[in-house]
Amino acid sequence: PGTLLHLGARSDGPLVEGARDFRDLGYRRTAVVLGYCDLLVTHVGGLMHLAAATRTSAVVIYGAAEHPAISGYVWNKNLY
Repeated sequence: PGTLLHLGARSDGPLVEGARDFRDLGYRRTAVVLGYCDLLVTHVGGLMHLAAATRTSAVVIYGAAEHPAISGYVWNKNLY
């Protein structure tokens, strides 16, 4: 089994149960952490771009406001 890390900002909501808290690190430190991750699961936003920059595999959840054809990376699993 793996280790679940919670990235992003504390202001986005409570810590995911069972996750290690890696929130509010800033963009550069978050990039370092992502560089050690096997997979990121996220919504459309900055973290998906940071994952692409660090070559971290990602599952990206899209809503109705934006389509993966606009901002998605073909190597990600984009759910729309």
